[in-house]
Amino acid sequence: MIPTTVVPPPTWIDPDALNEAFPSLTPEQAELVAQEATWVLDQLTNGFYHGVECWREVFEVRGCLVNLTKTPIQSIESVATLHNCDTDSKPIAFCRKTEYVLSVCGSDCGGSTSRGVPFFDWRTNSMSCGCPKRVEVQYTIGDNLPPGAKSAVLNLATEYAAALCGEKCNLPERITSIVRQGVSWTILDPQTFMDKGLVGISRIDSWITIARRGVPGGRAIDPLNHGKRVWRDQIACPEPEPGP
Repeated sequence: MIPTTVVPPPTWIDPDALNEAFPSLTPEQAELVAQEATWVLDQLTNGFYHGVECWREVFEVRGCLVNLTKTPIQSIESVATLHNCDTDSKPIAFCRKTEYVLSVCGSDCGGSTSRGVPFFDWRTNSMSCGCPKRVEVQYTIGDNLPPGAKSAVLNLATEYAAALCGEKCNLPERITSIVRQGVSWTILDPQTFMDKGLVGISRIDSWITIARRGVPGGRAIDPLNHGKRVWRDQIACPEPEPGP
């Protein structure tokens, strides 16, 4: 079984900015509001944009190549084989073929070691427990947030915070009551903006519409030469090394 690490949802803004605008918010509430606003805009832009994050992916090796799925790749933290049905790992050598494609075969990388670590000999070594040959890669991806991303999240988070604090906000109302010449009636807003993947706040919806144009389509992967991904989860990033 592949162990998992619970990582708090990332935010594109500093929650302290909400505490300054809404002193009645607790730090925990500000963090949750920032996470919710980030998650909403992340989902509405197909999960393409993000800050600096760290990920772990596990592949069943078929040839020599593994295709990492999160970009832009900032650094490769570790590459290891998984043994004993994914309970143990052993570092192995690798080389970069492209920005997001790695090879774990010495014959493909022109040597028997890399960075002082030997390549795994897939021909003479077998995995125990009858488990498939698996490789685990841990890596860091860089920030690719487009202009206006943090401002859009802050604007949406501010509206959520205002609603949470009982203050006036610009979040769309589902039901509106109108009184004219002593006659009152209720209007139910169908909120068709939700069908378009928008939030109903024009400034934020404009950003969402433009940001979606920068989301590329998927890239082709040869299933015969690239490892099949069997697991992916976000992990805590390593602590930065202290300066001199």
